[in-house]
Amino acid sequence: MKPSIIITAITLIVAATFGWHRHQEIVSLRAGNARLVEGAAAHGKSRDGEGGTRHRERQDEGALAAEFIALAREGGKLLGDGVGADAETAQRSVDLIDRMMRLNAPQLESFLATLRAEPGINEIARKDMLMDCVLALSTRNPRAGLELLIQSPELLGEGSITKQYIGELLGNLAKEDPQIALEWIRANKEAHPDLVTDDLIAFLVAGVSANDPTHAFQLLCDVEPSKHVATVSKIIETAANPAQRDVTLTALRRFAAAQQNPQVLKDGISDLVFGGVYKERGFEETSSWLASVQLSGEELASATGNMEHRVKPEETARWLEWLGASGLPEEVVRDRAYNLSAEWTEKDYQAAGKWLASAPDSPGKSAAVGAFAAKVHPFEPEIAMQWLETLPRGPDRNKALQAIHRGMRENRSYEKGAVDAFAREHGFSE
Repeated sequence: MKPSIIITAITLIVAATFGWHRHQEIVSLRAGNARLVEGAAAHGKSRDGEGGTRHRERQDEGALAAEFIALAREGGKLLGDGVGADAETAQRSVDLIDRMMRLNAPQLESFLATLRAEPGINEIARKDMLMDCVLALSTRNPRAGLELLIQSPELLGEGSITKQYIGELLGNLAKEDPQIALEWIRANKEAHPDLVTDDLIAFLVAGVSANDPTHAFQLLCDVEPSKHVATVSKIIETAANPAQRDVTLTALRRFAAAQQNPQVLKDGISDLVFGGVYKERGFEETSSWLASVQLSGEELASATGNMEHRVKPEETARWLEWLGASGLPEEVVRDRAYNLSAEWTEKDYQAAGKWLASAPDSPGKSAAVGAFAAKVHPFEPEIAMQWLETLPRGPDRNKALQAIHRGMRENRSYEKGAVDAFAREHGFSE
């Protein structure tokens, strides 16, 4: 039989964090424990006891605490040493954790008080034992885990690691009951300002947004108005498909309007279009979503504002073609096409040149040609000027010539006379 979900969750959480006392060792010990439990099952031993009957009677927290303490005195870890321990010892530690999880709130409080007060174990063992309890509570009873951390000075002293655990616990609690999670933050923010930070609030919001982005934005309004842009990105990261993008966009618009913060909307829409979903699904799904969602002109301009840094290089040609049919004003199309082409040329000038050679004439192509010429001029000046000769006199040609001129001025290999002559030839002064 496989180890319980509690043990699996603990292993994953510990694997994600570093710096706690002996945590790298604990990761391997947890893994060893899982193997031992499987070994116990192979020999006919079940986590539910002989015959598969789970203990359902009311737990005696005093007796359970005594068993935990006995294990600590023997030098074992709460979740099993894994290394050098037999299957029976591994089974014993798994059963102890499962029994602890069935304690009610008053029993758990009494149980933990007994662990703290026990004089017969050293402080390192006590800290390890309490932290194992925190990790075990993280999925089944995150509120109890939070209270245990806050009430344990010996655990709070670990700084960033404690913040990581509080974030995990708070995120799990927020999924169950966002309002209780919010109340916990309000109750502890003043008492523990070093722990209840903006990053912690982001954990809370992300935990809620996975199921309900609308509620996540509501929590953000209530909790922390000073870090909206950074925290909104956490919400947007959870929008994993077009339907979730729709819901998140609606909530984002309402939030930005309520906060009178247009920058949040601009940055948020850009993340929503070219963030996590685009990176995973690419041009087809993102362009289809843009066609269906009907962004306003201002929103679409915001979404594409820094697209040259976010689109996949191999999809640049498709985005350049998309710009022509996007409905954006011509000057915006030219600006986006210039930036896309400049970035693409730096990364793959051959692919960019090949596309330009076959693409039909358009305002976007004209701007892209200018960017291509400006980028290749330092290495192939004749080819760059040949491309510019294909452009009529106008803003695209002038923008490229000025970029080339700036590059010549900054390049010490050009003599000043040559730089001045280039400026005179193309009709602009130093």
